[in-house]
Parts: sequence; structure tokens; C-alpha cells
Amino acid sequence: MATSLRLSRMGTMKREQMIKEVTAAAPQQGLRGASLETRLATFGMQMLEMEGDGNCQFRSMAFNLFGSQDYHASPRQAAVKHMKKHSDFFGVFFETGAEFSRYLQNMARNGTWGDELTLRAVVEAYGCVAHVVTSEPTNWHLVYEPEGLDPPDLNIAICPKGVGMPKSRKRIFLSYISPIHYNAIISRPGS
Repeated sequence: MATSLRLSRMGTMKREQMIKEVTAAAPQQGLRGASLETRLATFGMQMLEMEGDGNCQFRSMAFNLFGSQDYHASPRQAAVKHMKKHSDFFGVFFETGAEFSRYLQNMARNGTWGDELTLRAVVEAYGCVAHVVTSEPTNWHLVYEPEGLDPPDLNIAICPKGVGMPKSRKRIFLSYISPIHYNAIISRPGS
């Protein structure tokens, strides 16, 4: 049932209108301090709870990209591979190369929490556009877009067996309950 409520299943015009409304409302004071659930409901959306096992960011991305949170290992592997390949960009966030290597080793492990770097890496690896609605009182709508227009590197953008590559610039929708948990965002039934 939840798969049929993925926002990617929503008609393009309706989805684009919803995104425009969220983008316009985010800087306004009207929803400042509103609960995350209230914000989402205002736009006909709701959270789909992801398992809280340390993989929630990757689970929410897998649900959006592939239709199931069970495929969370694929975006995790893609994030780590992408960061390794682009160490010139991602490595600058660490004091030393050894620290960056340890970070990648830890991030490759099941259950290690994703962060803003892994979110950026998945966006780049799959060429998707991530909309993140947060529980923060301000700046609660974040958009991550791929820097380039290159097609995904199929050695990095790993898809689960039997599941096709998501379309280029696919929009994915996540909620972030700061500072601990990511969920997927789906349409509210009847919206």
C-alpha cells in the first residue's frame, strides 16, 4: 500500500505544484515552529516510518529510489563508492586522509548513521533531487540537487537485483526528525 503512495507516483503536475507550495511556504513565518506532521499534512503528505536501526537515512532513500526500505544497502554502498571516487571533494571535510578512510570504513557498515555527506553522495551517485522536510523551526525545507548532468556511473549507483535504475533527476522525499531519524514521505491517502 505505501509503495502506491510514493510521491513519485503522483502526477507530475500535481507533484510540481506541491513542491512549489512547499518551497514558497518554507521561508514564511506561518509554519515556523509547526510540528513536522503538521507541515507535511498542510501539503497532503505524511511520514512513512522507517526502521530505527541506524540505517534510516538509507532506508528512506531506498524506499524512494527502489520502492522498498529493505534495499537500504544499495544507496549505502553507492554513497561510500561515490565518496571514495570523489575524495578530492569529500576528503576536505576531514582533518587527515586517515580520518576520511576511517569514516568510509565505518560508513560502509550496516547500522552506521548516514549524514549530510552521505545524502549528498547518494544524490550525486543516482542523479536524483532530494527534498528534505525537517523538524527544525526555520530552514525546514532543504533541496539537494546533483551538481552535474552526467548519467549515473553504473559501477557506483548500485541497484538491487531485478530493480531498474531510477530515472535521472528523480525527486525523492525524506523527513528528518532532528537530530536522530529519517523517514520517507508519502502522499496522505485521499490527497
